[in-house]
Parts: sequence; C-alpha cells; structure tokens
Amino acid sequence: MAALRPRRGPRARDLLPEGATYCRRCRSSWATILGRWCSACAERVADERVARYVRRRDGACVACGTTRQLTWAHILPRRYRRLRWDPRNAVTLCWPDHDWLDRHPARKREWVRERFPGLLERLEELKDRAPLPDLEEIIRTYGGAG
Repeated sequence: MAALRPRRGPRARDLLPEGATYCRRCRSSWATILGRWCSACAERVADERVARYVRRRDGACVACGTTRQLTWAHILPRRYRRLRWDPRNAVTLCWPDHDWLDRHPARKREWVRERFPGLLERLEELKDRAPLPDLEEIIRTYGGAG
C-alpha cells in the first residue's frame, strides 16, 4: 500500500471566511455575487440572462425575420462595459446576419442608423457616461436571483 502524502498546508475550503461558499459554476472561487457566483461567472450569468431577455423581446432576427440560429448581438461592442448588459445596446440577429454585420462595421453603422433612428448616437453618448453596471441588479432584473 502506498504511503499517503502529507498535506502541505490548509485546504482552500478552510481559508474561506465564515459562512462563505464557493461559486456555483466554477467551484473554484468565492461566491461574492448574490452569494452564488464569483465575479467572472456572474458576468457569464448576466450575459445569459440579458441575452434571453433580448431574444424574447425581439422574437426573431431583426434583420431578416428568421427564428433560426438566433444570437444576442451588440450594437456597440461588449468592451464598453457601461453598455454591455443594457438591452438598448442589443438586438436579436440570426447567426449569418450577426456574422456579416460584424465583418462589415461601416455597413453595420448604416444599418443601425436606418433601422433604429437616433439609437446609435444615443448609445455613443451613453458609452462613457452611463453608470457602471451592478451585476447583482442585472441578474435580478433579467431573470431572478437563482
């Protein structure tokens, strides 16, 4: 029988503060958002919930009307964290339209201006001035706390 290796230090679960839990998704980080997720996983949960909300709101691709291969598409890129989870910055597109518009940014801007008059200018104003998002509030608003 092989000898057991001696433990070299405390286990990670022994280092958690009293009453803390691990993230429900990755199980490797402390759950700091709603006591369920680490911040990285909470961003993914918020993405999923707002995407579901936008797809339900639009119901079909806003470019061609199909209901197949629907995706959540941002008007301004996700890198603008102030608008990442704002439904005004998102539309439902089928994968082919989403891919085409992402490959042709100038045409995408024209399409948004024609399809949604004034929206692009409003989002440009908000991208640096909107309040920073609160992940807990986003998760609660677009799909409950669970």
